[in-house]
Amino acid sequence: MNKHMRTMTTAAGALVVAAASLLAAPPANAAGPVKCSAAGISTVCINDDPDGYRASVTPWYDLANDTLDFNLWCANGTWYGDEGSFVAEFGKEKSYIFKVGRQGSCFVRLLNRSTGEQWDTPSISR
Repeated sequence: MNKHMRTMTTAAGALVVAAASLLAAPPANAAGPVKCSAAGISTVCINDDPDGYRASVTPWYDLANDTLDFNLWCANGTWYGDEGSFVAEFGKEKSYIFKVGRQGSCFVRLLNRSTGEQWDTPSISR
């Protein structure tokens, strides 16, 4: 492998690592431990908030311009809707705080109203 090819391979590898770390990074304003799951190649997360639970999504090209909606589902049998659906913007995090206090173990469900798909985060307890 020549020097130019090694440089290109190293640069490509560094870009992959940087992109992966961005996907795994919690939101900068997260109030507690963040639990995320893949929503296609996008990411949907839940974390503790002083007023309840914070839902967030960082849409990539697979969800860009789709109509999305957050719901909070709790192990005590209750679920909560947010203030309605929103249109996802590529690379722009969208979040919503469910101001419901402590409900025990809950997860966020992200609904794609454009395609009918849905994704769930892992549960958190508070």
